[in-house]
Amino acid sequence: MAASIKGSGFESAVADVRRLLAEGRITREELAARLDEEDRRHLEGTIMPSLWYPLSTYDRLIRLLLEKEGAGDPGYLLERGRRAAERLYKAGLYRQLDATLERWGERFGVLMSSLGAAMFSDTRWQVGQVGETHRVEVEVPAEFPECARLTSQGFIEYLGQRASGSPVRVASHRPLPTRVVYEVTRR
Repeated sequence: MAASIKGSGFESAVADVRRLLAEGRITREELAARLDEEDRRHLEGTIMPSLWYPLSTYDRLIRLLLEKEGAGDPGYLLERGRRAAERLYKAGLYRQLDATLERWGERFGVLMSSLGAAMFSDTRWQVGQVGETHRVEVEVPAEFPECARLTSQGFIEYLGQRASGSPVRVASHRPLPTRVVYEVTRR
């Protein structure tokens, strides 16, 4: 199986591209020029949250959204990740983050190490702590797109804030093609 994203993460990108099409902000001709046939089939079908979808398609959809809605600003990708985490939190998926604040780092680490691998195939997430900074190291396939790194950064920021009860700062970088590092610090 090629690198994949779970349908629960894929469906918002599909819904937003469909919305742009319905609003006339993108044409079918633009979609044909920017997306391959398989990508376009996903726009026509039903997205199942529990199934896996190609990460390459997600990348093309998100890059299209970045251009059309985000004016190329990487902050748009961070905000997409924060909104995705908020939707899932409000749906009741991460209520364990509301436990006592003294153990926020432990809860955050357990959640991130299981959640990341459940969202992206062929990834391995490890969380450690150095002083007040939580370091999330992720082994990823070489084709893991930068848009996924940045939307994940926004996602991690939202969950970190929920877990700690205070704002957090999240920075990320990619020291190797197959490694992404996130650093989470309470402000």
